[in-house]
Amino acid sequence: MNERGAILLETLISLPVIVFLLSALGGCILWSFKTVSWQKGDWELQQELHYVMERLVEDANRAEYAKITHLAEGDSVCLYYRQDISRAALEKREPDMSITYAKKDSGKYGEGRMIVDHPSMPMTGDSIFGRVNITRFRCDMVSPHIMQVQLTGKSFLTKHEYTLETAVFMRGQE
Repeated sequence: MNERGAILLETLISLPVIVFLLSALGGCILWSFKTVSWQKGDWELQQELHYVMERLVEDANRAEYAKITHLAEGDSVCLYYRQDISRAALEKREPDMSITYAKKDSGKYGEGRMIVDHPSMPMTGDSIFGRVNITRFRCDMVSPHIMQVQLTGKSFLTKHEYTLETAVFMRGQE
C-alpha cells in the first residue's frame, strides 16, 4: 500500500476543522468581552443613580424646606438647611445653607447630567464604562413634609433605562 501523500491529505482535512474551532473559540471570547462591558455599563448606570439619590435623600432629610422649580429639561430642587442646630440658629429661623440639585443639558458637560449647585459640578456622566444620561428628574411635594423624587437614567452603551423613586420625609417643611 502506498502511504505517500497521507500526511498531506490529513493536513487538508484537519486544517479547516482547526480553523473552524479556533474561530468559534475566538467568537466566544469576543462575545464574553462584550457581555462583560455591557454588564459594567448597566452597573455604572445603577451606581451613578444610586449615588445621586443617596446624596439627595441625605441632604433632604436635613433640610428645613425645599423649593422645587419645574423646568422643561427637568426639575430643580433647592434644599435649605442649617449646618448646626445651635440656640442662635434656631432663634434666627433662617437656613444657613442651600444646595441645589438639577438636571442640565450642556454642550460642555454632555446631555442629561445631574449637577449640584453649579453646572461646573456634574455628579453623573464621567464613567469609563459607559456614559450615563439622566432622562428624567422629577420632584413633587405630596404632603407638607414629604417630597417624592423620581430619577431615571439611560446608559449610552447599552441603551437600558433604570429608574429610582423614593419619598423623603422633611421635618422642617412648612
